[in-house]
Amino acid sequence: MLDEIINKITASEEAKLSKNLTQGASDAISDEKVFVDYQKRAFIALQYSKSKQAYQILKKLKSVLLNHPQEIQNKYLEIIVWFTYASFDYLSQQELISFFKEANFLIILRDENYGDLINRLRQRLRLEALRNRNSLREKIYHALHENNVIFSQKGMKEQDKGTISYWLKSYDVAVGIDPVNALDRVEFENKAVIEAKLDADSKNLLKRLLDFYEFVKLSSFELSAFEEDMVMNDGKNTYLLTSGNLIEIDEDKKSPSQNKVAPEKEVKSALPKNDQITQTARAMLNKTSGNIELTLNNLDQAIQSKNILSALALLMLLSQLRKLDDILSDPSHSTGRGPRFSKMVADDLKKNNQDDKVQGLKINPRAPQFIARFLKIILEDKLELSREDAIRFGKKLSQILSIESEKYQSIIKDNKWNM
Repeated sequence: MLDEIINKITASEEAKLSKNLTQGASDAISDEKVFVDYQKRAFIALQYSKSKQAYQILKKLKSVLLNHPQEIQNKYLEIIVWFTYASFDYLSQQELISFFKEANFLIILRDENYGDLINRLRQRLRLEALRNRNSLREKIYHALHENNVIFSQKGMKEQDKGTISYWLKSYDVAVGIDPVNALDRVEFENKAVIEAKLDADSKNLLKRLLDFYEFVKLSSFELSAFEEDMVMNDGKNTYLLTSGNLIEIDEDKKSPSQNKVAPEKEVKSALPKNDQITQTARAMLNKTSGNIELTLNNLDQAIQSKNILSALALLMLLSQLRKLDDILSDPSHSTGRGPRFSKMVADDLKKNNQDDKVQGLKINPRAPQFIARFLKIILEDKLELSREDAIRFGKKLSQILSIESEKYQSIIKDNKWNM
């Protein structure tokens, strides 16, 4: 739904809805134009992190749907799922549990561009007191076991009905209810593919379902499941714990040659300390409430004013929110952020006689080489960091981006921007 609706949103519609998502929402839901309008609103709710307004629309839409035939209710099921997903931060515990018990959240798991159920639940759990998080995880765990949405036409036996509940219970029987090792899980997935005759898409969907299930099973007191971002030090190295991953960020060790007095040359800006960047990123998250457009506006201002600490913190925040790879997106297909940032990259390509790559930027703005060029422009040209400091910070961003996709490991190669 979301990929299809991108091309239906005009720039003026996007600008209007991004300012006020609820304004003009119609009750005439039998009208096809109103149906498409709600699809657009769901997309904008996700792109602009409009959690509160998404929740307001969700409540209204559910109420209106009660007075319509089942056919209309079924037609809006996917829209309801996406509005619920967009409003996770405003759902009560009971609403959240009901979602995992009754909704077809496979819609979210299928969409690898817009659906990140683990990260969305992680953010929702942050709103709970730490002592209450495991209790909520347990309630979601039990809710998943009651979800009778159809996953596959049959299970591993011909007579089995392949519901979400069936697959999770079968998984429990095969590997146990505790977090499992990789070998046991792979054996189950391979057996499932063969016996249930799952196609490639269903196999990938099963993997994503089990990824999410394993996350729910973890304790919030474990490092791999801890919901907050934090800086840790083992006495030798400094690490950033983000999304359950420990990323080494202490790269300040210098070789003896770096301590020698160099010939006088242009003084470059200094790279702030890691803990300063992390703390500022956390403050920015609180300030913006995770609103992507506001975060991008703040980044633009920080770059223009050469506020290095704020700019680096905002870049780190965007990478943690899984939005840095989308920063060059064409305005006609996404959030309108293109003119601010993709033009920088396009102009730099032309400046370096690489006009032939400009079309590639328009077609695939998330490609690692364009993200690498963007970071080089911001860190070295705009913020005037030294090449060494820019590469050092770029590596941190690359490591965080690689959690989402391994392709971003190639942003920096042999201590150089891979452009």
